[in-house]
Amino acid sequence: MSQLLQEYSNKEKDIERLKRELEMLQSSPKMKMELEFKQKLEALMREFDKRPNDILSLLNQDSDTLQKTRSSRSVQPFKLFTNPHTGEKVKAKSTNNKKLREWKEKHGADEVDSWGVILD
Repeated sequence: MSQLLQEYSNKEKDIERLKRELEMLQSSPKMKMELEFKQKLEALMREFDKRPNDILSLLNQDSDTLQKTRSSRSVQPFKLFTNPHTGEKVKAKSTNNKKLREWKEKHGADEVDSWGVILD
C-alpha cells in the first residue's frame, strides 16, 4: 500500500474513533447538563443584551470585592516581651504563649502586657 493510501486509511480510522468518542460525550448526563447550562446562559445574555465580557467583568468585580474583604484583616505584629526581673525575652504575636502565660500568672496580665514592644 502506498504512503498516501496508508495515510488516508489512518485518517478514516481516526474519524471513526472520534465519532464514537463524540457519541459517548453526547450521551453523557454530565455533558447534557453542561450544554443545557450553556444554552440557558446564552438565552439569558440575549434577553438582557449582554456579551461574555460583560458577564466576566461583573463576576470579576464580585471576586475583587470578596478579595478586598478577605485581605482587609489586619495582621498582628510581633511583640518582644522582656521580663525586667530576669531579663528573659519572648517574641510572640499574641500573649497566648506558654512563657507569657506563666509570667501573667506570676506578675499579672497588665504588667506583662506592659513589657511588650511592637517590632517593625
